[in-house]
Amino acid sequence: MLSSKMKISFISVFIVLFAGCAFMAQQLKQLPLSTEESIVNSKQTDKSILIYPLIDLRGKVYRYWYPTSFIPPVNLFHIGMYDKYPESTGMLRLYTGGGKPIVSVGSLPNSFPYLFANTIREMRLTNNVTPIEQINTKIDLNEFYFGRFFLTFIVHDLCYLCLTLLLIKILHNAGPSDESRIAKERTK
Repeated sequence: MLSSKMKISFISVFIVLFAGCAFMAQQLKQLPLSTEESIVNSKQTDKSILIYPLIDLRGKVYRYWYPTSFIPPVNLFHIGMYDKYPESTGMLRLYTGGGKPIVSVGSLPNSFPYLFANTIREMRLTNNVTPIEQINTKIDLNEFYFGRFFLTFIVHDLCYLCLTLLLIKILHNAGPSDESRIAKERTK
């Protein structure tokens, strides 16, 4: 027969193993950006600003791995890559008050007008800022400019040999000090 402690342990392990972990999704255009900057009252405007989606000119390459990542002796010193679409890497994560992860989904060119409009409102430049998708009336759009993405990227670089040497150094320093080791040897 199992003791009550063993039963509680088995039940705890069972709950942890089968509870699962879920990531919630949030649209990138609803990402809460916060800024510390605020426009002074004298420089605020009542002009209307219309924001277009950006034209994405980043190309077809999503991720590029450096050749050094695939050469066995060299990859001890360097493994690296860069992502041209950082919004699609899953790195834009938020956490709710309860610590549950939220991953942002969506494309940056389509989400940019909403993010930029929210930032302009937070900075108190004007409240009359609107993404083009929210315009219902026909207006003359010839006076507005288009934005373009030429390059956005995140670079990842890693050196396993350096990390290993650093870990060895940390573990060596975390061991018993020389004085305590010498004291133990003297008591023998």
